[in-house]
Amino acid sequence: MNDSPFGHAHKHGDCYATWFIRRNATALAGKYGFNEDEADDIAQDLSLHLLRQWPQYEPAKGKVTTFIQNVVNGKICELLRDQRRLKRDYRSEIPFSEAAKAAEYGLLDGVRGQSDVSDQQRVELRLDCDDILATLPDDLREIAERLKEQCPLAVARELGISPTTLRRRMAELRERFAAAGYGDE
Repeated sequence: MNDSPFGHAHKHGDCYATWFIRRNATALAGKYGFNEDEADDIAQDLSLHLLRQWPQYEPAKGKVTTFIQNVVNGKICELLRDQRRLKRDYRSEIPFSEAAKAAEYGLLDGVRGQSDVSDQQRVELRLDCDDILATLPDDLREIAERLKEQCPLAVARELGISPTTLRRRMAELRERFAAAGYGDE
């Protein structure tokens, strides 16, 4: 086994990991709340994550390119989730210890990423969601709870189910929320 995920030959000239990371970092830059000039920072985060995960690679279980794709895509899900969190209401999502960081990013101005619902509506929504979750079977409740913090691929991987099975269960969750009055209108 190679000691590094970098250096595996690829048809585009760079090593596969470098090419795949650069391609995805460039695609994310300027979108999803990232600045246009953040491609290098995103690529560095993805590279560091890949290096940290590399000891888990087992050649007998799959190709190196598949491992690289899965690790990088998982980190991209995490980065996107973090970006969405920064856009949410800082009072309900960001711990007090991160208030200074929120102010630095302009999240305390009451405009950026703020929803058009009042605090009372937000509390009522959380209570309604808690009531709906309480009526779910254990397996669906666990999926719903995990989806609050993780991307679907990570949830499927952790639960040991296929992404297709997870999508079916997510559709069932949507149906249950819609039956309770929280669906597409």
